[in-house]
Amino acid sequence: MKLISFVVPCYNSSSYMHHALDTILEIKEDIELIIVNDGSTDDTLKIAKEYQKKYPKVIKVIDKENGGHGSGVNAGLGIASGKYFKVVDSDDWVDTSSLKKVVATLKKQDIDMLIVNYVYEKEGSPKEMGYLNVFKENEIFTWQEVGHFKVSEYLLMHSVFYKTSLLKEIHFHKDLASVKDISIAVPDYLGCGLAGGDWEIVFSRILLPLFQNSEETLIIYYLPESANRLWKEFRKIPVNADTGCIERGWHGFAQETGVGYIYKWFDKTFPEYF
Repeated sequence: MKLISFVVPCYNSSSYMHHALDTILEIKEDIELIIVNDGSTDDTLKIAKEYQKKYPKVIKVIDKENGGHGSGVNAGLGIASGKYFKVVDSDDWVDTSSLKKVVATLKKQDIDMLIVNYVYEKEGSPKEMGYLNVFKENEIFTWQEVGHFKVSEYLLMHSVFYKTSLLKEIHFHKDLASVKDISIAVPDYLGCGLAGGDWEIVFSRILLPLFQNSEETLIIYYLPESANRLWKEFRKIPVNADTGCIERGWHGFAQETGVGYIYKWFDKTFPEYF
């Protein structure tokens, strides 16, 4: 059994996926690398197969219809055989020296989850994201020993290595409508990443029905990077030229909601961007 299964979901990633794959392959002796082509229309699949041919004992390739980031992760999880599971986006990369430390730690410890820091460098100067105020460093601990997250802190996929067997135990089918019994524990706030997965399904089929007849208030905290993604999605929604209303429901807004009302929502939700 390999120590870590790395899954790299790819959609039209041909111009940059090399960097992600090459940095992971620096420790190829201890890993399997699963490249998921999520219905790309460029050379992503061709590149993936070239890597597989070069590293046949390390790399597996999944070619599937487009289903979004979450479905790509689930497809990779379905064939993952490593003891631990890690998702690396095709436009990300890993630091080799840090990854070697991770490998050394996972070889010594039998744990359910390993949490590491990560560097956010999408724009401007790189910013290291860590959790020293929340978790103990270089120690094994339980959730009862975890500190308090700040509003600006999120436990994202970039920072977590999971034990694969645990993820397989809780793996849900992509179509959440087929799941009959779902229990959700909702605290005073719900931190929603919107950094991948089937958000619209979760929002429309679980969260809205859960709260629409409840006296409880649902407050959603968005990650900063959600602003651009939501704005791009909204701009693709068809608008009736005569009424100025959207022609289909989107992100909890009903069909025929005025675009002016949605503009005000963007202003209120993301004041630093709009």
